[in-house]
Amino acid sequence: MPFRPAPDGSAILNLPVPSVMWSQGGYAGGRPAPPTNLGDAMWADDSSHLCALTANPDHSATVWIADGGGSWSKLVNAGTWVMNGGGPQIAACSWTSRRVVVRDTGGGNGDTATVWVFSMDGRLLTTLRTAAETWDIFTFSTDASLYADYNESSGDTAVYDLAGNRVASLKGVFVEAFTWSRRYALVMDSRPDIGTRPYHNPYVMDWRTGQVLWRSPAGSIIDTGVFGDVALQPYGDGIALPVESTGCTGRVVRCDPALEVVSPAGAWQFRDSAYLTWSVNWP
Repeated sequence: MPFRPAPDGSAILNLPVPSVMWSQGGYAGGRPAPPTNLGDAMWADDSSHLCALTANPDHSATVWIADGGGSWSKLVNAGTWVMNGGGPQIAACSWTSRRVVVRDTGGGNGDTATVWVFSMDGRLLTTLRTAAETWDIFTFSTDASLYADYNESSGDTAVYDLAGNRVASLKGVFVEAFTWSRRYALVMDSRPDIGTRPYHNPYVMDWRTGQVLWRSPAGSIIDTGVFGDVALQPYGDGIALPVESTGCTGRVVRCDPALEVVSPAGAWQFRDSAYLTWSVNWP
């Protein structure tokens, strides 16, 4: 996805050239050039700062933070790039909580062996590691205070706070995202025999109680790979996600895209494939 809106919709970043931005409907010129080999930039939760990684000549990776004016500062080295396409990714970027999370992935499925949580001054706060024989998928809340650890072997998810306390156990459930408030989660049912990341029939639930607020239509899939990331309502419970029917997978041109916008107040669906090339801009 070439463009990424800030969480509050106030600015839009050009991902291939992160020095290019539009703010409040106008072109934001004069932003400093980014560091060499900077990867996809991720907005912080204040809709002003950015987090990103550079791929260094020695295959190491460096975390960088951009301030509201676009000036980049080196934070810390984390992770190693490998030949098969795996390597570090930014998992959470929170200026509010002053934390940035980096996960070391094994490829496109998001499998992760190690996660580092740093403060915005470069201090290592905690390191998470999976068992040597397994690769898990970690999903962090916006403020990096909560994370879901999905075990592909069992198909189950454990939810922890940053202190390492288990606060929920979800049988046969994969967490795609927590809402901004952390009260709800976008999830999908999981089975260990499938052997891949779940993406069928997403639904929204209260992960602490198991109450389901909304379910997508039968035969639907979440398609963030084509239509862009899930969007969260800042400071609220709303969530927006791109879905399509299972019969459309594998086609060059997607046939049935829709944007689902879900909150405790209800759900709305927009069917416009052009609109789906952008994330939702919450008012």
